[in-house]
Amino acid sequence: MTAARSLALAAALLAVACVDIELRRIGPERPSRPAGCAVELVPDGRPAYDVVDVASGTVSCAKQRDRCIDEMRKQACVVGADVVYGFSERTESMYLHITATFAARAAASPSSEARGGQGGCKMIDPWTSTASSAIRPASTRR
Repeated sequence: MTAARSLALAAALLAVACVDIELRRIGPERPSRPAGCAVELVPDGRPAYDVVDVASGTVSCAKQRDRCIDEMRKQACVVGADVVYGFSERTESMYLHITATFAARAAASPSSEARGGQGGCKMIDPWTSTASSAIRPASTRR
């Protein structure tokens, strides 16, 4: 094999293996999650639950979408995200570019936690509640 041919082959292999990502923090700083953490992908639209956007970015790879997705998952863990959503994909020459938003599930609001996370329903124990609106068995009514 000639030197020129070897160089061309090496360049082609490098291009196939190359994955590049540009991330911008757009929200609160979050601690990194462990490598290989679980990351949900929502390619179309937003997640069905509340999230806090922490970063946005574009990953580019040599037409191997799986490599792009793997890199997005890896970087999501680094920026403390557990979901990547709203994909916008475009192809340029031999490269695939995927732009997306990296987010973390929103913490439960204080009012939600006070309700026990039951979406507005609060369990009242009629035997111990002193609230006037509580329903008590007939034998304990005053």
